[in-house]
Amino acid sequence: MSWQKHITVIGGANMDIQGYPLEALRRHDSNPGAVRVTPGGVGRNVAENLARLGVSVDLITAVGADDPGKTILRGARDAGISCDASLTAEHGQTATYLAVLDERGDMDVAIIQSGIYALLDRTHVEKHKSTVESSAALVLDTNLEVELLHYLCTAFQHLPIFIDPVSSVKAEKLVSLFSCIHTLKPNEREAEALTGVSCDTDRGCLSAAAALRAHGVQNVVITRGERGYVIADRTGPSLIPAVHSQVVSATGAGDAFMAGLVYGFLGGHGLSRAAEYGRVLSSWALGAGATIASDISAQRLEKEVKNQ
Repeated sequence: MSWQKHITVIGGANMDIQGYPLEALRRHDSNPGAVRVTPGGVGRNVAENLARLGVSVDLITAVGADDPGKTILRGARDAGISCDASLTAEHGQTATYLAVLDERGDMDVAIIQSGIYALLDRTHVEKHKSTVESSAALVLDTNLEVELLHYLCTAFQHLPIFIDPVSSVKAEKLVSLFSCIHTLKPNEREAEALTGVSCDTDRGCLSAAAALRAHGVQNVVITRGERGYVIADRTGPSLIPAVHSQVVSATGAGDAFMAGLVYGFLGGHGLSRAAEYGRVLSSWALGAGATIASDISAQRLEKEVKNQ
């Protein structure tokens, strides 16, 4: 596929440091394993997935003028992402995400240093308002300050706005913004934080999706890992079972899913079909052992979704 319009992604870009144990993870001990350092961040990851699918993408983020910041911007540009509207802070420190994975490739615990995102404010975005205005869709994550999220959801509410809540703590920034959201993609913990409804059961997860719809979100996708995902649009909530995927690392899988949702929307598909693109992209990320799967292409994605 090819599109005349571009997508703007405004969100996080950081260096990912991930530790993988070779055996069962032992808490409070030194675990033999491997450590990988790669560019990451929800916004950046979504942008790269889309760019590798042939979508024109502008990324607005904040990095420092340090080596990690230069690495992130260089890698993004090499992937075909425009970073002309991104902010480079001369004395800022590029965000860093430190994660320890368990033996199944799932994140056990993580720490994010992301103070630099406070420099990404309304004044900076307004300098690039024409870039956002001309977008086919706007993708946001909650690494952004709450004031900026409110501005973006108000000033650009005429655009389809896709939001990833990032974490259960950061998800709470969205409580007053539901009516501005075209598509929201929380995981179970984030959905529970947003609704107060437990997602421990299928029924609970369906209820949480329905609650988000009732609050004004147009389209909801709640990802559930090995339990599949729940979608909800004007036709009501539906439970979609998981398809078995090899898991090397779950880092980046949710971001790939969001990219698939945006890709499906650009192709004129409804939520159910768009979520299939998301599921396939997510499965590739799970098995890649890297934040972004190396062999992404629109042709491969279309073929795999068609053959399901």
